Amino acid sequence: MKKGQQTKELLLEAAKAEFREVGYFNASVNGITKRIGAQPSLLSYHFKNINNIIQVINRDFHARIWEELQSRDIKDPLTFLFAYDILINTATHSTPESRRFKCESSASNKVSMYAIFSSSNTMPEIDDSFYDEILEKHNITFPRSMIYNLRLQESAGRRELFIHYYEKDTYKKLSEDEWYRLSVTISYCTVTTLFRFAGIANAVIDKCFYEAFDIILDIDPEKVRLL
Repeated sequence: MKKGQQTKELLLEAAKAEFREVGYFNASVNGITKRIGAQPSLLSYHFKNINNIIQVINRDFHARIWEELQSRDIKDPLTFLFAYDILINTATHSTPESRRFKCESSASNKVSMYAIFSSSNTMPEIDDSFYDEILEKHNITFPRSMIYNLRLQESAGRRELFIHYYEKDTYKKLSEDEWYRLSVTISYCTVTTLFRFAGIANAVIDKCFYEAFDIILDIDPEKVRLL
C-alpha cells in the first residue's frame, strides 16, 4: 500500500473514532488529526473537510453491504433491494454511537441531501434500471418517469420519518429493540410503496420481504457497521 493511501486510511479510522466518542457536532479537524499525530493540513489535503469524510464513510458503508449481498445467491432483485435497504437502516441505527452520528450529521443540509441519494449515487446498480429489472421480473410495465418521481417521494418520506424521531433527542429515548423494529418498518413501508403502486401483488412483495429478512439474519453485524 502506498504511503499516501495508508495515511488516508489512518485519517478515516481516526475520524470514525472521533465520531464514535464525541459525535458529529463536537468532532473537529484538530481532534481527528491529533489521534494519529498528524497536522490538520493533512486532512484537508486528503479529504478537504469533515463533510467529505462523512460521504466516504457512507460510501464505504453502502459498498460493504452491497458486496456482502452480492456474495449470496439472491434470485429476485426485489428480495435483494429489501435486504439492502433493511441492512442499511438497521446497521445505521444499531449502536448509540451510530444513531448519534446519523442524527447529528443529518442536521447538516449537505449531509442530509447526500444521505437521501446515497444508495443510488453510491451503488450505480441501484438506479432506475435496477427498478426496471424488478418490474420486468414480475411482468409489470411502468413508465420510467413515474419510477423516478416515486423514488423521490420514497426518499423524502423516509427522511421525514427519521427526522421525526431525531427531533428533541427523541432518538435517545428508544430502546435497541424499538430502534430495530422502527428501522425494519420504515424499510418495509418505503420500499413497498412504489411496487404496490406499480401493481405487484401484496403476497409477492411480502414473500420477498421475508426472504430478505432471513438473509440479513444470517449476516454478521460486525461486517456492516456504520462506524
